[in-house]
Amino acid sequence: MRKITWYNGEVNEITKYCYDGDSLISYEYDVLSRAVSIKDQNDYEVQYTYTADNQKKTIKVYNPSEQLIYSVQYDYDQAGRVISVNEPALGANDRIAAFEYDENGSRSSLTYYLENSADGNTITIDYQYNNDNVLTGYETTTAGFTGLAFELNDVNVDGLGRVADINEILMKTDSSAESVVS
Repeated sequence: MRKITWYNGEVNEITKYCYDGDSLISYEYDVLSRAVSIKDQNDYEVQYTYTADNQKKTIKVYNPSEQLIYSVQYDYDQAGRVISVNEPALGANDRIAAFEYDENGSRSSLTYYLENSADGNTITIDYQYNNDNVLTGYETTTAGFTGLAFELNDVNVDGLGRVADINEILMKTDSSAESVVS
C-alpha cells in the first residue's frame, strides 16, 4: 500500500510531498506564491525565476552536489510572447529556439537550433492560418542536415485559433543523424 502525505504552507501551498514514507519532494515559493525551488527525493533541485509580469524567466537544474547541470532562459516581446529560448551555460552559441508572430499575434514560425547556433542545423515550422485566424496547416523545413524527420501531432488551438498545445517529435531516420542528435 502506498502512503502519500501532503504538507501545506501558510497560503495553502504544498511544501512537502511524501510517498512510501521515506521519499520526499520539497517545494519553496516566493511572496507571489510562485514555485521557486523544487527538490526531489534524490536531491536534484530545479530553481525558477520570473519576470516582473509573472512570466517564467529561467529554469536551472542542480545535481545533488549543487553543480549546475542545465540552465534555460526565456525572452519575451512587449506583448508577453516568448521570442527565444536560450541555454546560457553554452556561451555565445546558446540559442535553443526562436519564435515569430504575425500581426494577429499568432505564432507564425518556430525555429529549433539543434546545435544552439543559427549557423548550425535547424528545423523551422511555418504556421498557416485562414482569414478567421484559425490554424489550418504548417510546413516544416530543415537546414544543414539529413537523416532526421520532424513531425507535429496533436495540434490544439485556443478559442482565438492560436496554437495552445502541440506535440513535436524529432526522429532519426538513418544512421547519418547520429552526429547531429547527441
